[in-house]
Amino acid sequence: MARSGTSLPYALALGLAACHPGRAVSAPPPETREACQARLTAFEDAVAKMPDRTVAVVAGTELPSSTLGALPGPGPVLELTASGATIDGTPLPGATDVERATRLGEWSASTLGAAATDSTGSVAATKEAGRAAFYVAASADTDVKTLRTYLTRLPASLDLRLLVRMPAPPVGGARARTEAPMDDPATRLLLERDPETRRQIAEQSYAELARCPAVSTAVSSVRGLGVRERWPALKSALRAALPRCDCGSVDTARLQSLVAAEQQGGAGAIGFLPISFLRDERCGASMPLRSMRKLITQIERFDAEFAGSWQKDALAFGDVITDDRLRVYFCSALPGETLAEKAKERATVYLRAPGSAACEPWKFEPLAPGSPMGTWRRAASASRPGLAFHYWQAAEEIRVFGPVDAGSPSKPTDQRDWACEQTHHLTGIDDHFVQLDSGRWFFDDAACRKAPEETAHDFPCTPAKPAEQATTPEAGTAASGR
Repeated sequence: MARSGTSLPYALALGLAACHPGRAVSAPPPETREACQARLTAFEDAVAKMPDRTVAVVAGTELPSSTLGALPGPGPVLELTASGATIDGTPLPGATDVERATRLGEWSASTLGAAATDSTGSVAATKEAGRAAFYVAASADTDVKTLRTYLTRLPASLDLRLLVRMPAPPVGGARARTEAPMDDPATRLLLERDPETRRQIAEQSYAELARCPAVSTAVSSVRGLGVRERWPALKSALRAALPRCDCGSVDTARLQSLVAAEQQGGAGAIGFLPISFLRDERCGASMPLRSMRKLITQIERFDAEFAGSWQKDALAFGDVITDDRLRVYFCSALPGETLAEKAKERATVYLRAPGSAACEPWKFEPLAPGSPMGTWRRAASASRPGLAFHYWQAAEEIRVFGPVDAGSPSKPTDQRDWACEQTHHLTGIDDHFVQLDSGRWFFDDAACRKAPEETAHDFPCTPAKPAEQATTPEAGTAASGR
């Protein structure tokens, strides 16, 4: 993994060594025929075990730069631009980020399976099970709020990673010469961003490292394919070609590094930083307008501060820059700050009534953009009528009063005797809920439904049946988009 102060060629060499699943080492001469054939067979097995997908170079977005980063592997790529969003090159329909994020959630559910419908998986549990990588390509000016619009539609089973442009390696110099030769074909292939130049490097290198007509034919067969299509086609062609080669004509050690570089899809000058921590609601409240440029700069400072007292090579990149550490460092919003941000976003929180396994959705409607007061609505459904109250938040407490009567319009600033009024104190917060002095308000329905009975919200502001019926027209109007 690349760290600040470590040259990129050295990191690439480490990445190439780690990315093949098996070893294929050229034995020093003399080599018996049996050993030669075993070496070629081991290489064939190594190619067969390599991932079918690649991280293709993102061409439409100018990625933010970072001195930190790890080499990316296979996984879907969400690309965000000023005019839209794509997933693996396919445009997401929608005129706004919210609409496109909704389509992303639908793509996730259909492509990734049932896990995509549940965003409540704990980070610890999914790490042990092994999380699939999901990459995000966004410009340096993209803010946390925009990014979270998309990230919160993805399941917790995904390891979210922000793609960054890493600095070019030094040309020449003793350090570059001793750590990784720049004329190494695999290194050149990884660092080259132009697809045509990469093709030329690859074809020349295959010709030098495998004097086998079948391999030459396999390499020629993928000429003209796009970055995303080239690797799977090349892998299939090489698997068919290698058994037809004489083992003595194939430099398996260097060829394996070259093939590994092909699988990287030209992502050698691209790294990634972990961003799963940004899904936490506290991150949205702590830094909604912070740009990726500023966030990356702060992550680099965090890395320097945390690792500064260690010897240069004593600590690996992944030991310092983790989602858990970044969440604690950057996402320190208090319960009141987090709930206030949710209210500004006109978000919905979910309440579980005592004695019931069902959860009720309550939506915040601020009186004005950024206002700490407004109306709190429960939409009507087949099993319950609509209901609405006013709210007024002050730091770590929120006052709820009402109910709102459609026949007598009101505002939270009105002075009157309300049928029901209560102040709730916010006492804690977690990834999926804010803790009140009586029960919890959940940020998503799945977490609410999975919560134990003791987390139910004892909400005394529940008027008698006639009052509920009186507010039904008002709540029903709100649910239809008023």
